[in-house]
Amino acid sequence: MFFRKYHLIRLGKLQFIIFNILLVFCFSYSLAQEEKVLDVCGPPPKAKAHRRAGEESFPPLPLPVAPLRRTEKKRPPSPPVLLVKIKYGVNKQWLSDWNDDYGLLEHIKKTLNIQYKSSRLSLSSYVQKNPVISPKDCPILYITGHLSFSFDKKEVVSLRRYLESGGTLILDCCCGRNEIRQSFTKLIGEMFPDKPLYKLPLDHSVYRTFHTIERVRMKIDKRYFYSEPVLYGIDIGSRTALFLSVYDLSCGWSGHTHNYGKRYSISDALKMGDNLIAYILSFYPNCAGL
Repeated sequence: MFFRKYHLIRLGKLQFIIFNILLVFCFSYSLAQEEKVLDVCGPPPKAKAHRRAGEESFPPLPLPVAPLRRTEKKRPPSPPVLLVKIKYGVNKQWLSDWNDDYGLLEHIKKTLNIQYKSSRLSLSSYVQKNPVISPKDCPILYITGHLSFSFDKKEVVSLRRYLESGGTLILDCCCGRNEIRQSFTKLIGEMFPDKPLYKLPLDHSVYRTFHTIERVRMKIDKRYFYSEPVLYGIDIGSRTALFLSVYDLSCGWSGHTHNYGKRYSISDALKMGDNLIAYILSFYPNCAGL
């Protein structure tokens, strides 16, 4: 009887171990499949480092207890939001690059000596509650991705009102993909049927706001070449309110590249990002802290 119970206990432990192994395997497989579906370009962002501040020691305690110093987490002042990445589509298709927005803002922190943060916004959820997106809350909206998508009429109208109210929209074709380029072209036509999308000339101020950009290093698949920068835009009044890049910027802002697609080199993508931010902030003196 004892041996029978002992074997049953061993069998139960074995079943428990096998179950846990299968559980870990299924979880890892599901993560791999999710990344495959998302068609993610770059690595996920690094975890934020914790900041700790030392504090005064405890009041003296009766001997032989020795007083100890304690530390606690200290939250630094939060910079204002500048860049808002739009969530859209299914299976997080908006997340083709994990940390392009973070990478760009970290770069301008060094080059432009200004500090901002980014956030993410579900356009469909926001428009249901707020018909108009405020440029004060979202100075720059940013959309990128690989695959085709579409917005409904309310979302299109909301984006147009946002731009007419002073906001700016940056559209990036991640990896230079034609699918999302066609979606961007369709979206722009729906927002501004009366305004043609045009290629920004080389004397446009966006190429001179911080860096003087006349030639850039670009890449199609594995081949590098030098060319004039390529950006398209829509003007509202005296400013360009919408920018479309058909050559990938987001991978460069994330700090990586690939041997496929159409893209700027990493260094030139970051320079283009500097100039875009500097140009947009020139119309937002309050945001720029000037």
